[in-house]
Amino acid sequence: MVRKYARRILNRKIAMSLAAALLALAMIAAVPATSFAKNGNGWGRLKDAEKFLNKVADHIKKEKDLRFVDWDEAEWAIQCIAKMRALGIINGYEGNVFRPNQAVKQAEALAMMVRAFDLEDEAQDLVKKYGSLFISFDDDDYGSIYVDGKSLPKVSRSVHWALGYILIAVDQGWVRLSEITNPQAAASREWIAMVMVRALGHEDEAQAQMNAKLSFKDANAVSRNRVGYVAEAVAMGLFEGYDDGTFKPQRAVTRAEMAAILDRFLDNELPSNPFMVSGKVTEVSSNRMKIAPQSGSPVTLTISNDALILKNNKAASKGDIKVGQQVEVLSNGNGVALLVVIKSEATPAPLPTEVTGSIVAIATPRAITVATDSKSGNVTVSLDDNCTIRENNQAVSFSSLNIGDRVKVTIQNGKAVRIEVLQRQGATSTVSGKVTGITQTNAGTSITVKKTNSDVYYGVTLADNCVVVYGSQTLNVADIQVNDTVTLTIQGAKCVKVTITARADTWGDVGGTITGITLANTGRSIIIKDGSTTRTIALADNVVVKYGNSTLGVNDLRLGDVVRIDLVNNKAAEIRITARADEQQTITGMVTAVLLSTDESKLTVKKADNTSVTVALADDVKVTFGSETLTPDKIAYGDTVTLKVVNNICTEVKITARLDTWGDVGGTIRGISLTTAGWSIELRDGSTTRTIALANNVVVRYGNSILGVSDLRPGDVVRVDLENNKAVEIRVTSRGSTGS
Repeated sequence: MVRKYARRILNRKIAMSLAAALLALAMIAAVPATSFAKNGNGWGRLKDAEKFLNKVADHIKKEKDLRFVDWDEAEWAIQCIAKMRALGIINGYEGNVFRPNQAVKQAEALAMMVRAFDLEDEAQDLVKKYGSLFISFDDDDYGSIYVDGKSLPKVSRSVHWALGYILIAVDQGWVRLSEITNPQAAASREWIAMVMVRALGHEDEAQAQMNAKLSFKDANAVSRNRVGYVAEAVAMGLFEGYDDGTFKPQRAVTRAEMAAILDRFLDNELPSNPFMVSGKVTEVSSNRMKIAPQSGSPVTLTISNDALILKNNKAASKGDIKVGQQVEVLSNGNGVALLVVIKSEATPAPLPTEVTGSIVAIATPRAITVATDSKSGNVTVSLDDNCTIRENNQAVSFSSLNIGDRVKVTIQNGKAVRIEVLQRQGATSTVSGKVTGITQTNAGTSITVKKTNSDVYYGVTLADNCVVVYGSQTLNVADIQVNDTVTLTIQGAKCVKVTITARADTWGDVGGTITGITLANTGRSIIIKDGSTTRTIALADNVVVKYGNSTLGVNDLRLGDVVRIDLVNNKAAEIRITARADEQQTITGMVTAVLLSTDESKLTVKKADNTSVTVALADDVKVTFGSETLTPDKIAYGDTVTLKVVNNICTEVKITARLDTWGDVGGTIRGISLTTAGWSIELRDGSTTRTIALANNVVVRYGNSILGVSDLRPGDVVRVDLENNKAVEIRVTSRGSTGS
């Protein structure tokens, strides 16, 4: 049913006619103050760059942390998402989530574009001028208003917030009335291509290409009247095809993809963005960096603790910033770096011809890292096939070398050709620093630390009985985290004790499920588990516990509660219960149906008792397969899954076995891991990545040779025979780039 949104003194028929006429007038008639002429230099569609940057300056100074808790669901777009957040173009949702893989509605896309084109003030002006004259529909009404034979878009109550953005978009010629009959519909790739091309003044170019033959495999799926827009959007660099050669024109644009499109637009419009600086790192410390741009004076920036550091589209740390790297930095305009993107590594210095120092790491096959006596840093070098190793003029084996041994190494053509053992390592010693890596191999677990107040890295294997302590707690080796501050106790060639003096994330937000609660006079703490990670967190004396709008006490916490925790100096300052233990359930079974929709996505699972259950998927549902994080569209019929259901909504889908548990699969090895569960490999085939466990008796073949699992290398191209979802035979068809 249509309801009147105008003044009640008008009768229903008159009010609707007047409102419709004014709506048509407002949306069809041009508003000269907000229109702009086509610019032949580049795209040139930003109305007033200086005004836009002034707005950005007011917004960006308020931003401290550009992270979202769920952006790892679209790692490729992390940089774009962070920039759009900093510039105030795309916002997140409550709980600091972005929902990168959520479909963008047409109204949302137009709102993002209006902000990027700096037309938000004009949009709000139109709402003030005409907002009270619009006919408002309830969400369940499907009536239409026609003026001069043209259908006006339904302006439902739930999308009324976007009224100004829709008016501006129509006024500017970005979109026509007939093309937004439902602003709440998902914006397809071809629809966004059309709107962006028009917005950037390339309508004529698009019309001239309406009969173009697109190179995509699914070119026939592009609507006939939008072929030219897709062709022009691709030519302008706004869109790319997928790895499989398709364009997927009807596929909904995600929030991450929209962030990338608008980032490309602004990069073109703001080549001299004062908040961005690109160049080479010339100086770096724990909290400052100096950058030399290609032109202009060097820039010195403070690196805050909240700064987002990205390397290869993944979160990194300040310690990953090195002199000589090419970086791109977004600052807040006050000399504080908010985003640092490491674009390329520094060119490594040539190896010396001879080094003397202590061995700090030993790697297989046949490589050592030496902390030089000259304090010039660590030198890592592989051994030549004919390298000689001598001690007291006697030949010794490579396996006899130990961490801590003092050696003199002769280097030729980048390889060690002679190693002389000068002195064996001491009986007991300690090393303090920050953890930079933890590696598990068939030889055991090793840890690498960056020594305190130095650039020296120290690596050592953990003894089988290695003790891990943190304060009064005894932890497991698996509890050690990268960036933990530790003291290692070394006996012989192995670490027998790891003392954690400070945790990596002593400040910030963590989450998981409560698996333990201690409320004693000696201290209060809880144990939370997130995936395979378990940690113990002490509670601050004034800790606040919240559940919805209620404030609870510590005694109200329950085992099984799902929580988010604010840490302050490594203690829980606030605990937010997102789901109570008795509100959760776990469902295990085989997927028999998957329905993905912009309105509500559903999953049907057949349980072991042959009964089926259908659950709705949360908008931000987490989907994993082994160590992989997948998107919901990767869930397939026949998958064996474990579902976490909270308040009848599925929040997590763990795929424990794929349908192809038997047969032959192939791809390129991306990683090799050893855990308590055994060996596994990460295999990539095209755009698909999966983790495959190895059977205990797995056979590895290369040509006519039988290899060991340890002989596998990242980059190897393989065929894998599966039995019951485990690899029983791996055939290496070609070696990776690191192979001989």
